[in-house]
Amino acid sequence: MAATVEWHVFTGSPLADDGAMGAGQDLCSTDNDAYSSANRTANPIIVGDYSYEKWMALKVTVAPDNWISSFKLWGNADIALNTTLRVGSTATGAAPVDTASTVATNDFYGFTSLAKYTWDSDVYTLLNAFTKYLVWQLQVGALATPGDWGPYTVYYEYTEA
Repeated sequence: MAATVEWHVFTGSPLADDGAMGAGQDLCSTDNDAYSSANRTANPIIVGDYSYEKWMALKVTVAPDNWISSFKLWGNADIALNTTLRVGSTATGAAPVDTASTVATNDFYGFTSLAKYTWDSDVYTLLNAFTKYLVWQLQVGALATPGDWGPYTVYYEYTEA
């Protein structure tokens, strides 16, 4: 049977699983797992500042026949002007911060369908296993235009055998 995975979001200190992710996640000035215009409006990122890190991982909800591995992601390089979307991965959880991340240090702009970011190359065989954490952070430059950043689609893939 083919594996099935779902995105989970982690918040708080200590880091806790908030459960399966819905339609998306906001990068904003608070550590939450919300995705709504109201949340973005209530928790804006100050120009020249950072969002709270967003900690995510895939959870295996249907075990693979053999294994899954090589988790990669990419975007379309259409990042809002004067902002930097950063990404990184780690096996060790930590409380999200709204200062410069020590995990999300890679500029996501460079990861496209031709140059994907590999965040986890471990092999997973068991039901309810979690991948390494994928950590996101948005830096809003001093010259960024205030307002809602809007949705951005991230694509991911993995290898299954």
